[in-house]
Amino acid sequence: MSLVGVLIGYSVWNIYLAETGAGPYAEQIKATPELGSMLGWVDDLYKTVALAMYGSLIVASLIFQGLNALYYFTREKHLQCFLNQTPAWVVDLQRSLSIF
Repeated sequence: MSLVGVLIGYSVWNIYLAETGAGPYAEQIKATPELGSMLGWVDDLYKTVALAMYGSLIVASLIFQGLNALYYFTREKHLQCFLNQTPAWVVDLQRSLSIF
C-alpha cells in the first residue's frame, strides 16, 4: 500500500470520528448541562478544525506525492542517457554496490 493511501485512510477515519463521535467537551457538558451554552460552540469548532486539518492533509499528500511521482517518471530519459554513455564496467560496479 502506498503512503498516500495510508495518509488518506488515516485522514478519512479521523474526519469520520470527529463528525460522528463526541467532542472533547461532551463529557463535561453531559455532567453539567449549564456548560452546554458556553462550550457547545467548541464542539462545532473542533469538528471544523478536524475537517480542515485532515482535509488539508489529503490535498497536500495528493499534490506532493503526485508531483514526486511525476518527477521520477520524467527521470527515465536521463537515466537511459546515463546508462548509454557510461562504460558497462562502471554500471556493473554501481549495481554491485547498490543496497537496493
